[in-house]
Amino acid sequence: MAATTGQVWLVGAGTAMLAELAGGATYRRLDEPGRHLANGLQAAPWRSGAIGRVARHGLVATLFFPDDAPHGDAGARESDTAGL
Repeated sequence: MAATTGQVWLVGAGTAMLAELAGGATYRRLDEPGRHLANGLQAAPWRSGAIGRVARHGLVATLFFPDDAPHGDAGARESDTAGL
């Protein structure tokens, strides 16, 4: 019986979260910190003489070390990961 009650609570929490995200305000609030993070990541390699590019979507940013940021999965797989 307790498991059923817990599942109802989880469904309610999930529904409330989806309603919050549907309006887009949460993503707009996260865009500025994401931009700040990407700018910092973009500047970091240049300080050491390396070339790096940042691919960003919202708050998610990834630093790559080719001459150009990859576009899509195939481009990301071509990145040099041996030095990691």
